[in-house]
Amino acid sequence: MEGLNMPIETKRLKLPLPLGNESVSRVGINSIFEKIDEGVATLEDLEELRQLVSEIDVPDASLTQKGIVQLSNDTESDNEQEAATLKAVKAAYDRGSEGVTAAQSAQAIINNRDGYGTTTNSGNAYTVTLTPAPTAYVDGLRITIKINSANTGAVTINVNGLGAKGVLKSNGSDLTANGIRANSVYSLVYNGTAFILQGEGGGNPITGVQTYNVPGSFTFVVPDGISRLIAHIWGGGGGGGGGSAVGWGGGGGGAGAYIAVMIPVFPGQEIPIVVGSRGLGNNASLTGSQGGTSSVGNFKAYGGGGGGGATSSASGRGGESGTHLIAGSSNSLGFQTAPTGVSIKMSTSEQILGYTGGGGALGNTTGNTLGGGGGASSGDMGGGNGAQYELGGLTPTSFFNFQGADGGKGGNGSGAATAGGFGAGGGGAGASGTPELRIGGNGGYGRVILIW
Repeated sequence: MEGLNMPIETKRLKLPLPLGNESVSRVGINSIFEKIDEGVATLEDLEELRQLVSEIDVPDASLTQKGIVQLSNDTESDNEQEAATLKAVKAAYDRGSEGVTAAQSAQAIINNRDGYGTTTNSGNAYTVTLTPAPTAYVDGLRITIKINSANTGAVTINVNGLGAKGVLKSNGSDLTANGIRANSVYSLVYNGTAFILQGEGGGNPITGVQTYNVPGSFTFVVPDGISRLIAHIWGGGGGGGGGSAVGWGGGGGGAGAYIAVMIPVFPGQEIPIVVGSRGLGNNASLTGSQGGTSSVGNFKAYGGGGGGGATSSASGRGGESGTHLIAGSSNSLGFQTAPTGVSIKMSTSEQILGYTGGGGALGNTTGNTLGGGGGASSGDMGGGNGAQYELGGLTPTSFFNFQGADGGKGGNGSGAATAGGFGAGGGGAGASGTPELRIGGNGGYGRVILIW
């Protein structure tokens, strides 16, 4: 048994362990119980221990010493005596991630706010490649584009291949026809789902010009954000009269009237436009035709009268200028130097200014070959000048924005009469034995220019 090296006492209280071959005395047993009594704590012992523990002073933890640590979910405190919980750490991380995303978006806006390019289009679907190139559509992204072609309806735009997005008015509605115009520059801001057209509805800066110089009827659709139009309107010039075979020239045609008006309008409104036709020069001894009436809505500029045809015994008279109320009379002016245009006073508050054009000159009265010149059309600072024998009237050299046109020259027997410029009268034919030289010159087409 001794060779087994068995333990002879307990580990903690060191109580003797019987080996089975010894006698146990009373003294030995008492010794064991004494050790048990000493080693086992009573309730009083535990209470005393608890009291002692509670009286131990453990300091709060800090950056320089160990101690008690208070936990906290606060993510905004700068307290260095508390420790963050996992919840607080996650909240701080999430807020940091949001900040990074916001910073990236802001940087994207900064990087692309000056992007500029000219569009191309297929119908109302526009594309543009900007420099610098945006990397994503982000709220607040601002781009500047030059439009290559006016729209006819609702618009989308695809920027640098990032995908097509709608282009809306500031009130969130789709653009209507001519909401964006060719060769005009626009600023667009992305709102998270679509681009919003900037600058509409406030004031009326001059942002567009539309010219109609071919005779016929048209419709102008008022662009978005426009509340008024300025219309410059010229009636057509009258045609020159035909010359006789011997001795007498035809009269020159009168110029059409010119008026300028400011018209109140609203976006999407359809404005009827008419450009007056030219008066045609006529054959021998026949009067040229009147120029056509040009109009914008109800505002009209009437055409000039035709020059009179010469007879075998008298020259043709010149045509009168048109006014805002009536076309010029044909074969009516018996002046070697025809009258110059005068100011027109319209009975409407929309009028800005207006002038009659120059009158056509009488064919030469001395029995020679000269036809009368055509009257000049007016500019925006004065009426067109009247014509003389053979010489067409000259348009005023002083003007603000728009100058008129010279009248046609009269024929001289060996040379043909010439046509007038836009709104101006054609020259009267001179006397000639050649039929082609006895035809008066055509008047000029009317013209309409809209500004908004």
